[in-house]
Amino acid sequence: MGNEFEVRGEIEVDATPDEVWEAIASGPQLDAWFMGRTEVNGREGGAARMTLPGWTSETTVTVWDPPNHLVTETPKGEDGGFMAFEYVVEGPEGGSTVVRFVRSGFLAGDDREAEYDALKQGDPAYWFKLGEYLTYFRGRRATPVTAYGPQVEPDRAWSVIKGGLGLPGEVAEGDAVRSDLDGIGPIEGVVAYVSPEFLGVRTSDAIHGSSTASVTPWWSATTSSPMWIRMRRSGPGSPGSSGRSLEPRQTRSARKEAVMTDGINTVTSSDGTTIAFDRLGDGPPVILVCGGSTDRMANAGLAGQLSSDFTVLNYDRRGRGDSGDTPPYAIEREVEDIDAVIGPAGGSAALYGTSSGAALALDAAAAGLAVTKLAMWEPPYILDENARPPADQVEQYERMIAEGRRGDAVEYFMGKVVGLPPEFIAGARQAPFWAATEAIAHTLAYDARIMGDYSLPTELASSVTAPTLVIAGGASPPFLRESAEALADVLPKGETRTLEGQDHNVAPEAIAPVLKEFFA
Repeated sequence: MGNEFEVRGEIEVDATPDEVWEAIASGPQLDAWFMGRTEVNGREGGAARMTLPGWTSETTVTVWDPPNHLVTETPKGEDGGFMAFEYVVEGPEGGSTVVRFVRSGFLAGDDREAEYDALKQGDPAYWFKLGEYLTYFRGRRATPVTAYGPQVEPDRAWSVIKGGLGLPGEVAEGDAVRSDLDGIGPIEGVVAYVSPEFLGVRTSDAIHGSSTASVTPWWSATTSSPMWIRMRRSGPGSPGSSGRSLEPRQTRSARKEAVMTDGINTVTSSDGTTIAFDRLGDGPPVILVCGGSTDRMANAGLAGQLSSDFTVLNYDRRGRGDSGDTPPYAIEREVEDIDAVIGPAGGSAALYGTSSGAALALDAAAAGLAVTKLAMWEPPYILDENARPPADQVEQYERMIAEGRRGDAVEYFMGKVVGLPPEFIAGARQAPFWAATEAIAHTLAYDARIMGDYSLPTELASSVTAPTLVIAGGASPPFLRESAEALADVLPKGETRTLEGQDHNVAPEAIAPVLKEFFA
């Protein structure tokens, strides 16, 4: 079962149809007001791709009629679900231009009513941003940057946002804003947009915004271009240390020999689980550990970058891709999997982990595996105990998986933990990648167990003897850099580094030179 739906909107702007077309149909200008990084192949049948951290949504251009008519459409899912996005641009020469929007399609999920509500709430905020961009900043470009956190209750979020902006309890369009926000700098402007979930502020050189919906992406624009900040919502995390520790291994398991089946390298872990990996390059061995809700393909680009200098073993964690999965799950089993991959690497190797995979790599090093060096990209520990994800993540995931609600588990992760916008999640459910994401939804509970309560694992880290580099992005939210510095401080041989311009979805070509230097 499902429902057809339609969400309509309209704005009038002081811009020519050609200027509007550039803003809605060219990747660089779309980046300045919409979400993530966008590429558009400008022709009927061409692809339009939008990329956010860990996710790429692809639509097909079905109507390309510059500068008046643009339609893109997602592929239909097995359940018939799809979305279409239509822009109609109308305006005489020398006058204002009307832009009409229609988002339509078929929602087939069990929570289709919630998806529809999310679209109705979220879409008008983006139409507003397009209008502001065309009115005040048209033609200018931006660098999209995505950040996460912190998680707070809605009332607290609005209280902090309004207080930080010097706004009264009841906010209205036209209210003056004067503030100096960390990481953004002095702001003097006016409230330009107000809704129950969104607040937009316009200054002379940017658009700033906040939302108490379950979202956190923000786009930091280049000079004199729009910026949009949004804050996610959920309950506070549980306070205190996770108290989790892994017993150091007194002896490593016997070296595992790799075999190749159907062109895939595999090794058998201690509990009999088959672990698949790609092997590239020649040189000192480096093992890549992927993060949550991904498989080894997430590190494929980095593996290629590093293969010029190292033997790279890029493996599928258990339950993902071509690897097996043997219940019951335990963090110790994943540590044994890394130990198994170290075997065909020659008995010792450097480790690189990203996000929650970085936390797993830290567990492996602390457990006494033969790790020569350890590099970590933005392990998502959160120092503020009130800003952590829901404390019952594991229970939520396991319940949804047991009930056959894999899509709901992925949506919970994207919305409550990662903090992606509801309108993006609604579209993602219709995207081609959704089926693959659902296929590994059961592993979300694995990463939640690895992260524990997201507190800094000081005792665990203090036992790691390998030289360790903790890296964070300069365009990521401050809490990730703060936790990286705090973690490096407690590591006996720890150091930290910031990659300017990079967010959580770090570019392989940006981090590869840093890893080459550290692992050399």
